[in-house]
Amino acid sequence: MSSRRSEKRAQPERRKESVPFTKEMAALGIFAVIVLAGPLLFGAVDRLPQIGLLALLGVGILLQPPAIIPLSRWGNRLALAFVALLLFKEFAPANWFGDTVWRTTLTRDYSLPLLFTHHPEPARALDALLAGAVGVVWFLWVRRLAGERSHRAFLAWTLFAAAAVVAIVSFATTHPGSSAIYDGTPLARWTPGWSGFGPFPNRNHSADYFAMAAVLGCGCVTWSASRKNWLTFCGGLALLALVVIALLTTASRGGLIALGAGLAIYLLLCLCKVRTRRAIGAALGAGLFFAAILFVFGNQVVARFHSHEAGEVSNLTRIGVWHDAIGMWHDAPLLGHGLDSFAGIFPFYQKIQLENQIVIHPESSWLQWLTELGLIPVLIAAAAVVLFLGRHIGEIFDRQRSFFLHAGGFAAFGVLLIHAIFDVPAHRWGTAGFALAALALACPMRAESRRTQEPRKAALVPLAVGAFWLLPIYWNVPAWSPLCLNRLIELNAHAPSLMPLAVLQNTLHYFPLNADLHQAVGLRELRMAGPENALPKSVLPAVIESKKPAVAQPLAIHAISATKAGDAAPAGAARTVSVPKTSPSPMAVPITTSWQRHFGVASRLQPSNWEMPIAQARACERVVPGLAFGYWEQAIDRGGIHRDEILGMAVQETAKSPMAQSAWGSYVEAHPQLLLAYAQVVPETFGAYYYGRWWKLRADADDLTADELKSFYALVARWGNRDDFDAWAKRHAAIGARDYQQWAGLYHVWGDDDHAWQLLSIKQSEPAFPPGEPTTPRAVLENTWRTRPENVVNAQQLAQVLLQAGEKSASDDIIVTVASSENPPPWFVNKAAWILARNGRAGDAVDLLLRPH
Repeated sequence: MSSRRSEKRAQPERRKESVPFTKEMAALGIFAVIVLAGPLLFGAVDRLPQIGLLALLGVGILLQPPAIIPLSRWGNRLALAFVALLLFKEFAPANWFGDTVWRTTLTRDYSLPLLFTHHPEPARALDALLAGAVGVVWFLWVRRLAGERSHRAFLAWTLFAAAAVVAIVSFATTHPGSSAIYDGTPLARWTPGWSGFGPFPNRNHSADYFAMAAVLGCGCVTWSASRKNWLTFCGGLALLALVVIALLTTASRGGLIALGAGLAIYLLLCLCKVRTRRAIGAALGAGLFFAAILFVFGNQVVARFHSHEAGEVSNLTRIGVWHDAIGMWHDAPLLGHGLDSFAGIFPFYQKIQLENQIVIHPESSWLQWLTELGLIPVLIAAAAVVLFLGRHIGEIFDRQRSFFLHAGGFAAFGVLLIHAIFDVPAHRWGTAGFALAALALACPMRAESRRTQEPRKAALVPLAVGAFWLLPIYWNVPAWSPLCLNRLIELNAHAPSLMPLAVLQNTLHYFPLNADLHQAVGLRELRMAGPENALPKSVLPAVIESKKPAVAQPLAIHAISATKAGDAAPAGAARTVSVPKTSPSPMAVPITTSWQRHFGVASRLQPSNWEMPIAQARACERVVPGLAFGYWEQAIDRGGIHRDEILGMAVQETAKSPMAQSAWGSYVEAHPQLLLAYAQVVPETFGAYYYGRWWKLRADADDLTADELKSFYALVARWGNRDDFDAWAKRHAAIGARDYQQWAGLYHVWGDDDHAWQLLSIKQSEPAFPPGEPTTPRAVLENTWRTRPENVVNAQQLAQVLLQAGEKSASDDIIVTVASSENPPPWFVNKAAWILARNGRAGDAVDLLLRPH
């Protein structure tokens, strides 16, 4: 009876103990859902997936609150001081921090009113601080889950397996020609710059995610081997190979470097723990394992290290952005410019020339921290992290059973810090969240500590942040939310009639660094002002005068020589050309109106964008045509490889203006690289003149652009002559080694086919027949030739058989026939050209080689 009573008394206690166990299991399940859904939902870069993840995190915290150890009195003071410093540097009055280049430029040159805070757009700082708070809570929560020794393996394998699932999904939804993430599925998302693999909009971030998972996976696999669980070990190796292959498929050089660094950190920790020959052998085996995968699947990423476009060009661009970002940091070195302000402020320090591109980050998370936070907060945070890591990294060597899991977590966190030197993975939810979870796993909270507190109220942080970010999605409040800004710009682009000007102007008060918003306000104000009110009456006379044609001046002012056809005045044309003294520019008329200021600020905020000044020029053409030329000039100056095309558009769209001929003539005279492009879009009578001007000013230059050469080849036979080209070719012999086909085409036009063939034959030698003799009988080959002449393999074999039989003429006929067909193989084209040239038909040979195939 006594034993039964004791069992009855024990039953309620067992029920009581089973409740927390169920809650912990549910919390672990929520953790698994978060670490899988975050990367799959495009790395959680969008606000709606972030809100969903915050809701899940809030529920998980309610099930298992995070563990917090109360700090000492001085620790509390230091933590509060750091938070106060962040709030101070973002929201304190701007005049307390001194002048900066961007603030002086906006207030002095454009008279743009700014908010009183140090951060020009404090709503962005608030969102960044809220995201940082969520990151802290996430780290503390995972750290608490890892406090239970039995949970650590589950957490590590869940992170690792989630990456394997992401890799499988990426392979399953990627196919040749994919233009969107998850192309062909309901979740398809088109993202500019997406490389074609991985769920993150940036392939470098997908690669960083896979690199961290691979390093953590090494810890999981080694842990299985140490426990002699060989089935799990083999499965882990398969998953590890899958994740590494996914990383290599992204073709990210930075991801591969970060993986190598993370593996080095992991192996170093392991060798410090286990200093035996067996451990060294295992390390060598791991190196061979990864080397084999790289050898088989890494051709694409390895090739990017040597390619010009992906190597030299990308590296030079990255270095240029770094250089300008350091200049930006120097302008506010101690406390930075403000969280999430880089994209808006960087254009004021940008010197690197980028065609129609916007720099949204400094290609380095460390540089972004420095430019936005400043040196003081970064040093304080770095010191805190170093002290935290130094305290816990020694403890892992005392752990026997879970050492490799902790070492993998440390190394995975190291992957992020190293990759952050030359990219921005630390500023993306998917990658930063994985790194924090790995660090929490490496430094778990001891559950048995009596000093720990588990505040369930911590769930209010993610839930409140999610609710706050949900407001602008459904109710468009508050008006200063960045999400409201994005939706407002999108609505204005698709339905401008539904967007009042007052709303745009009010939003501009909160986001003065948004170029699209300035452009929208400027276009709307210009259109509403109309021709009568677009400019103040005090400057209208100057604009009216600028619309009149300049006084005609004789062509002799350009020292024209009639010795060249291109320089002589065209027959039947007037002996004068209108040439203004100066070229119009957007600043020719003082900036006295609001729409001009907005146009100026928009262009200043996007210094490489040529589409923006084109839109401004077209808007001016309908209201104040005299100012359109300057905006067109700005677009041409930014055009890069599209400069000639933009010039043609500008000339065509301003053709009705009475000052167009003189304005554009003066502009190309000041920019002689554009003379040939202009010659192609003006009437014949003036085209020869501008060709002659180019010949005088640019023909002997050593810096001829690709567009100039293309235009020159198109015009020299029309307005030049053979003797001039021969002299030019001698001066630019190096160009002939590259453009030999264009040169041969010109000589062909002038009737010198022998010279044209000589140029082509040097570069294209006569191909030989394949080695060996055809085994197919001649009768079969001849029958196939009669019935299926498009069978080029049969035709080649038949031509070889006929040549060996001494029937050279018949063999040549077959080769020439195939070469004259549609889309012939290069072998037949080159072989036929040599046959034609030997038979005295150099012109036909040149025609064949220059014909588009």
